[in-house]
Amino acid sequence: MRDITRQIADDAEAGVSHTVVDEDPAVNLSPRVIPEVRAHANGGRVLLLDGSTITAEDTPKNQDEYPQNPVQKAELGCPILRYVTLTLLYTGLLFDVAYGPYSGKGTGETALMRRLLNVLLPGDILVADCYLCTYWLIAACRQRGVYAGDEKSSPA
Repeated sequence: MRDITRQIADDAEAGVSHTVVDEDPAVNLSPRVIPEVRAHANGGRVLLLDGSTITAEDTPKNQDEYPQNPVQKAELGCPILRYVTLTLLYTGLLFDVAYGPYSGKGTGETALMRRLLNVLLPGDILVADCYLCTYWLIAACRQRGVYAGDEKSSPA
């Protein structure tokens, strides 16, 4: 499923111009950062990184793999998954996702993002919220030629 999702997103992205600046980048776009990024042609992909949680069906298998919130009494809550997504700005399509348990060692959004680093390409721009904008992520992106910081750190 992951390979199919990425192939569809890649195919759609290939049909989008990354070198032509939109005439009116603010049309139907929110939040403010999206029209600001789209107003500057960069020649490459712009990926939006964000994370959240969802609840899963309350089955014994899901409870084992994705435990409920640890402050709830046993059997009173649903299993919780944490996930991060990469969405292509120009097409709005989901490009990739990483998910895991809600709590425990190595289950935070930053840890999940580490699983997605290999899909970033030189010349990509990564837009993340303040929770994910860490020194580690900026350094890892710069090492790969991915823009994820201030103008001075741009790989271009």
